[in-house]
Amino acid sequence: MGLCDKSPEGLICDEVFWIQDNEKEIYIGKRSIPPGSTISGEVDLTVLECEPVISFHSNEVRAALVFFIQKKLVVTTPKQEQYPLEFGFRVSREVTFEKLSKDLRWVNPRDVRCNVVSIAATFDEMLTIEIRIRLFQDIAVVPDCSTRKLRLKT
Repeated sequence: MGLCDKSPEGLICDEVFWIQDNEKEIYIGKRSIPPGSTISGEVDLTVLECEPVISFHSNEVRAALVFFIQKKLVVTTPKQEQYPLEFGFRVSREVTFEKLSKDLRWVNPRDVRCNVVSIAATFDEMLTIEIRIRLFQDIAVVPDCSTRKLRLKT
């Protein structure tokens, strides 16, 4: 198989994932939240890491993600007492791509980069993260298949 028979660069995956975090073991200090209290406020979400993980053995492409979640909340008790809570924590998750747009035989894991296209979060009793991720392969050599010559990018 010649150099022009493979796809040398470009998009490997482009998908949207939904990640849920039930946050049952988040320490928020010495305060107890009485039953019937309401919680309001805002959640800030930052992607700290997006690392491509390619498994040729299982023909799988994944992204290892690390988020930093910061919450600025106000708890209102049934007696209408209010107190602020602010805390942050890291969350690690891994997602698996289902739609590959490239044959993995031509992918060099060292040349793959992760691009977070969009991210959104909602928070009620559970944090739900919607994230769109694209994986690209970068290479420096592009074949010119019309003339069967090799052209180098400069």
